[in-house]
Amino acid sequence: MMRLLRPLLAWWRGISIRMQLMLGMAASLALCVSLLAWQQLRTQSELLRAQHLAQARDLAGALAVSAAPWVMADDLAGMQEVIASVAQASEVRYAMLVSLQGRVMAHSQAGHTGRFMSDAASRALLAQPARVQIVAASETFTDMAAPVMAGARQLGWARVGMGNEAVQRGVEQARTQALWMLLLALLLGGVVAVLIADGLTRGLQRLVDALDQVSLGQRGFRLGAQRHNELGRLGEGFDSMLGALERRETESLAAGAALAESEQRFRALFELAAVGVAQTDAQGRVERVNQRCAQILGWSQVDLCGKAWRELADPQDLVRLQPQLEALREGQIHEFETEARFVRADGTTIWLSLTVASMGAEGVPAPGIVTVIQDISSRRAAEEKLRQAASVFESTSEAIMLTDAQARIVAVNPAFTQISGYAEAEVLGRNPRLMQSGRQSPGFYRELWTSLLHTGRWHGEIWNRRKSGEIFPAWVTLSVVKNERGEVTNYVSVLNDLSLMREAQQQLDHLSGHDALTSLPNRTVFREGLQQAIERARRDGRVLAMIFVDLDRFKNVNDTLGHPLGDELLRSASQRLRALLPPTTLLARLGGDEFGLVLDDDASVHGCLACAQRLLLDFERAFHIGGHALVVTLSLGISLFPEDASDADTLVRHAERAMYEAKTKGRNAYQFFEPGLAAGVLERLMMETALRGAAGRGELRLHFQPQIDLRSGALAGVEALVRWQHPQLGLVSPAQFIPLAEEVGLISEIGDWVLQQACAQMVAWEAQGLRVPRIAVNLSVQQIEDPQHMARVAQALAHSGLAGARLELEVTESLIMRQPEQAQRHLQELLSLGVEFAIDDFGTGHSSLAYLRRLPLHRLKIDQSFVRDIGEDSGGEAIVHAVIALARALGLHTVAEGVEQPHQAEFLRQAGCDTVQGYHFGRPMPAAQLLERWLDAPARAPSDAAPAAPPGP
Repeated sequence: MMRLLRPLLAWWRGISIRMQLMLGMAASLALCVSLLAWQQLRTQSELLRAQHLAQARDLAGALAVSAAPWVMADDLAGMQEVIASVAQASEVRYAMLVSLQGRVMAHSQAGHTGRFMSDAASRALLAQPARVQIVAASETFTDMAAPVMAGARQLGWARVGMGNEAVQRGVEQARTQALWMLLLALLLGGVVAVLIADGLTRGLQRLVDALDQVSLGQRGFRLGAQRHNELGRLGEGFDSMLGALERRETESLAAGAALAESEQRFRALFELAAVGVAQTDAQGRVERVNQRCAQILGWSQVDLCGKAWRELADPQDLVRLQPQLEALREGQIHEFETEARFVRADGTTIWLSLTVASMGAEGVPAPGIVTVIQDISSRRAAEEKLRQAASVFESTSEAIMLTDAQARIVAVNPAFTQISGYAEAEVLGRNPRLMQSGRQSPGFYRELWTSLLHTGRWHGEIWNRRKSGEIFPAWVTLSVVKNERGEVTNYVSVLNDLSLMREAQQQLDHLSGHDALTSLPNRTVFREGLQQAIERARRDGRVLAMIFVDLDRFKNVNDTLGHPLGDELLRSASQRLRALLPPTTLLARLGGDEFGLVLDDDASVHGCLACAQRLLLDFERAFHIGGHALVVTLSLGISLFPEDASDADTLVRHAERAMYEAKTKGRNAYQFFEPGLAAGVLERLMMETALRGAAGRGELRLHFQPQIDLRSGALAGVEALVRWQHPQLGLVSPAQFIPLAEEVGLISEIGDWVLQQACAQMVAWEAQGLRVPRIAVNLSVQQIEDPQHMARVAQALAHSGLAGARLELEVTESLIMRQPEQAQRHLQELLSLGVEFAIDDFGTGHSSLAYLRRLPLHRLKIDQSFVRDIGEDSGGEAIVHAVIALARALGLHTVAEGVEQPHQAEFLRQAGCDTVQGYHFGRPMPAAQLLERWLDAPARAPSDAAPAAPPGP
């Protein structure tokens, strides 16, 4: 080293002092510039690294805060969404959420999620306290961790890994700049050294000292003027620059303090504002809300941040607001005001007043949006109540009148105009006295006002006068309206017009005592009138007669021509009865086609006979109704007071029983009551009562009569026949209870029971080994006319499982011809179920062959009256031959009923009849007996079919 320095020292000693000064100054200047460049390079490098660490710390802290709710909820999707937003930042290599056990809860690279961190730095981190930590740092990479907190509880660590490439680039750039600065300084130093020589040494030193002071942050240091040359001016400039820098820092600090104070005031105003304020981004996602906004919407401030307005607004109102929001975002408008519905956190809907404004300048897209909200639900509810009240005021049918405190009319509704006849303009400003009728006295109105002013309310009936002068009754309710000081401000009158109600009441009074169809007194009025007549007759010692009138076969008119024509016939019959009787005679409709009349003036036997004969004779004249000439005769029953009864009810019952007796004698007749008739009435009533519900009580029985195939002698089918086993009356004959059931409307109930039991029995026989080909069930007219009959047949087949083809429904000729079109439609509907049909008692009615061809029939049943004539009457035999031939021509099978003798069976076999039934082959029998007789019965040849059939009982 000394060997190298000796030549250099020798050279240095050999040059001039000026050169030494110049070289020394140049070297010094170069050294100062180098130090300055190095200081700048070091400062800039440290600044870049500090910024890099601050960015890593901020990202880790933001990740920890944003992910805390999702970590608490263990919501992986939420954590991944937060990590994805952090990972988008520049130079971020990865972002992750690590539990306190070292498990990766979420990672920007999905494959790392669920793993455990096993490196030394990660393990060391888990032992660190809950504050921001630098996990790893190098020239090219920084790993920063921040604790994920839930209040005072740590949930885990949020880690962000960032590359230092930007720092490296900044340092390299600073180095390049320093190098160029150094080269420039050396060049300038040489020039300055040549120009200023040795006098520069001391001033330059002072400048170097000043630079050191400045680098240490001492802004109050000054060089002071040394001389009036360039160095002196440089010192002055240096001092001036330091002074300006000091002033700028002072001003910056003052401005910062003012800004902090302003921001503090803004925060206070923002949080304490009486209205809700929300700040959202351009897409409408909430960034910041004040406490009042959170209270209005029912959410916490934290929960509201991050939500979009569209999540809170009512969907219908959101559609309406969308165009205005789009215009605001695009800068077409700067602000707007509106009202809309929003949904609170608890699910309730509230009305808000919204003032929405852009946070940017006018005419440019909104960088953010500020919304001021106010809860106007109460105002909207009040407005709705006012609207409803106005709607009620305008649309109610009650007249409403509003007056001021001086009883001057200030408002009326349309109903008032309609009821009173006064237009609104005619009554405004006038006193309600203009409607007084004069019926109420002044004392009445004094009491009214006394009660109204004392209690605040009055209601009662008042007679008012319309504009036309008509007087009408009204129910009026008066109320007093007072202000908050208790002073009367208005009177409200609500008026109901009672005129129509009074008319309706009169009509109801009339209808309650009179028949609506004929306008005759009803049974109640008749009974009262009859009792009064009895009292008068008892007081005067006179005889009184009660005649019970019934229209013969009126039911046939209803069934064939319809109820409207039947009603017209009842009206005509009542008018004819009224015309045939004296005006003072009490005549009433007792129900259905029954009438009652009381002979009071001439109630002797002779008078009753004359009246009865006059009625019977006149009713032989036809009624011309609806294009039909109808003759309806009468059956009359007559009972006398006091001979037959002493009270109204008994007198009516006896007359009714006498009327039924007249019907049994052929109708179109009269009958006086006799004591023996009362027992018949009681017996019929008892049987009717017992018959009701007989099916439900299990009193009905089914018997089955075999039907035999004449060609094979085999069982071709059975006919189901109902029997009534009464606990006291024993086995009641069908001839007794079937007509009664038809008369009182029970035949449909019995028929449905028979149908269900018959179908079930067929299936039961088959399960026991006996297959009966088919079963025949009779239909009544009520069943044909019942629109639900088809459904009940379908139900019986479905519940039993019986095939429809094994069920045969029998109808009579008279039933079909009563209403042929309806019968045809009903049979066609039933045909869709697969059932078959037979005409019962064929030959006894007046059927039309044209209708027979149109009906979906399968069999004709020859009536037993013709079978009975076989061997005794050639005419009867001819009819049997004709019926069989007709059936063959129509493609139908024949069934002969009532076969009781062998010769009848043989005749029918030779005539070509297909099937027979009767006592010769078997009486109607219970199901068990039929099973016993036919279960193992062998097949028979056609020649001995009749003899071989099981004998009847």
